[in-house]
Amino acid sequence: MKRFMVLAVVALAVFGMVCSAGAADFSGKWTNTKLSLVEPDGSIAEEMDFDRLADSDDELGYAEFRDGKAFVQFTGDDDIMEFTVKESGGKLVAELTEDLKEEGFTAIEFYFEDDRLVFSMALTIEDESGFIMNYYRRPK
Repeated sequence: MKRFMVLAVVALAVFGMVCSAGAADFSGKWTNTKLSLVEPDGSIAEEMDFDRLADSDDELGYAEFRDGKAFVQFTGDDDIMEFTVKESGGKLVAELTEDLKEEGFTAIEFYFEDDRLVFSMALTIEDESGFIMNYYRRPK
């Protein structure tokens, strides 16, 4: 009986480590480094390198996650946008409000590419579609 209990505890510990190892860590505040306007075919229509253009991290925007919400500011001067998010398959998917739908947004999500956080906003306006993608890094 003792061996079974020890084996059960070890199995649960290993299972917990495996499950948590795959979980993406969105926590904290991320610094905005780049904005890309992407065509539906994946080609980049326009790109701005905020890291190169800004004098300090204070001028850069950010993304921050807390209490089931994402707070996003594109640059240091922009208004802060608030999104309710839910985890789905290693991504955080933002809830689309009626206002966002009216503006043409069809999907908003956060995910990782290598060590960078990506904030992707799909939108369709007058039969044209594409993505606005912001890239973030952990603050220096």
